[in-house]
Amino acid sequence: MESPPLDALPWKSSGSDGAGSPGGQHMSRNRFVSTATIAAALIAVFASSAIAARAQEEPRDLDRYAREFPAETRAEPRDLSPAQLAEVAKHPLGSRQNPVRCYTPANEAAYLTRLRCANGKAPKFERLGFDGIGPYGTSLDSFELTCRSWTGKKKFHVYLDMSHEGVVETQPIPGFQIEEPTEFELTTATAPGDA
Repeated sequence: MESPPLDALPWKSSGSDGAGSPGGQHMSRNRFVSTATIAAALIAVFASSAIAARAQEEPRDLDRYAREFPAETRAEPRDLSPAQLAEVAKHPLGSRQNPVRCYTPANEAAYLTRLRCANGKAPKFERLGFDGIGPYGTSLDSFELTCRSWTGKKKFHVYLDMSHEGVVETQPIPGFQIEEPTEFELTTATAPGDA
């Protein structure tokens, strides 16, 4: 296929005579490439500035949740029969019917911190509050997760049950990847003196 003549391409510059630049000349391919290169560079600078600003955000205070909701305030989860466990497993992990199990509010935050969005980045999360009783007879915490990408934001809703001593969830909720549990989670999954 033959390429179109240079004057048929859409990169004409506007000039005072209405026929392009002064003297009726058209923008050269090099000029067009330079403009595209400058635009790409500006986008790269903007993106790196946004990344740097996000990196300077205040780090998550994992202990804050533990201070607000001490272990003594939580009920003991009830034991489920094999049939009840099978029913729970039919639902997606992180749903109201199959909440992510963990121990202590700090471990809730640690689990959420290990999740990775489709782009490999950690989601931003916000605790929405207590949201009823789950299948284990204990309180559910509701969180909103936000994954950001070049195409925008995608929000997810997840339920966690922080009343399960000794449990460290290793599976991600649907739509996410997950990193290995941290030493913090492994050492705080049991009450002091139980280890």
